[in-house]
Amino acid sequence: MAYNRLNYLKKVVKIQQLTNEHYEIGRQDRCYKWVWKYYIQPTFYIGYGAYIKVLGINVKLELNKEYNKIDPAAAWLFKNEE
Repeated sequence: MAYNRLNYLKKVVKIQQLTNEHYEIGRQDRCYKWVWKYYIQPTFYIGYGAYIKVLGINVKLELNKEYNKIDPAAAWLFKNEE
């Protein structure tokens, strides 16, 4: 579980990047279940249902919403972490 929404979204970005690296369209032996079993679950300890839910998140839109909520004086702390 992430500490706050911003950290959760950073975790989502990492999960989606791993999926993009290892998932292959059309190959049944490199499906989402395989990626979850060998890369996602051992690293992030999330279930398959949560993994599929994470893949459906539009991270850019959600990160923009979070950055807009942050106090402008403190926003520079988070901008360089993308």
